[in-house]
Amino acid sequence: MKITTDVKYGIYLGVAMCLYTIFMWLTELDTKYLATGKRLDISVIILPLSFTFLAIWKKSKRVNFNR
Repeated sequence: MKITTDVKYGIYLGVAMCLYTIFMWLTELDTKYLATGKRLDISVIILPLSFTFLAIWKKSKRVNFNR
């Protein structure tokens, strides 16, 4: 069974967000160390955007637009 690019990058994003949440919870960066936690919260915006961009870029490389 071949996994499509969309599903593969969706799984990667889900795993990355879960790891980020576990990391923030274990290190208590969102409660005790607010300055550092606020800086790392930027990754909540950057991760989905970067995974979406990579999935679109990878999928557009496979599609032949010269038809």
